[in-house]
Amino acid sequence: MLPGYWLTLLSIKCRPVVTNRVSPSEGSQAVLKENLTALESEVAVLESEQNRLSQEQAVNEAQIFALQMNLTTEEHQLDSCMALGDAARSQQVAAESQRKACESRSRYLNRHLASCDVQD
Repeated sequence: MLPGYWLTLLSIKCRPVVTNRVSPSEGSQAVLKENLTALESEVAVLESEQNRLSQEQAVNEAQIFALQMNLTTEEHQLDSCMALGDAARSQQVAAESQRKACESRSRYLNRHLASCDVQD
């Protein structure tokens, strides 16, 4: 290390830290008390607002849950209706096919009966 470096460090004088502990005047104390009261009042207002908003949030969450349940129920109901509609259409097609089979069978039996009458 350089010799001049140590000399520089040794030549630095430490200055004591001085804090002025002068008591505030009565006017300053009154202003501070007024500010403290105003801040305490603001804290109370904000805490009240926070409580109100927390309650509102709880109500909103309950409503959201109820709406989700309603939506799920309606979705299942819609699925059920769609399935019933599909089943009804399938039954209609089956009934139409059965009607055609009955008509065909009826025509066959009528022809057979007609041929029996002719033979007699």
